[in-house]
Amino acid sequence: MSDTANRRLIPDPLVARQRYNRNLRTLARWDDRPELGFPPPIKINGRNYRDAEALNAWDRANSLRAAEVRAA
Repeated sequence: MSDTANRRLIPDPLVARQRYNRNLRTLARWDDRPELGFPPPIKINGRNYRDAEALNAWDRANSLRAAEVRAA
């Protein structure tokens, strides 16, 4: 069984548009900046997908960072 079999994967176009209200190119720029810690793409048949749990963890971490910046 593949490593991706038990993951909930979301295609990049949906991640960009529906989850973050961004252009698909924005995800590529985030991928080019490893310091952001954005979950890496999982390639299947030449298409990029993201692990939903990794995206949730990234969202939580970034909301905490944003709150710390606002509090400072």
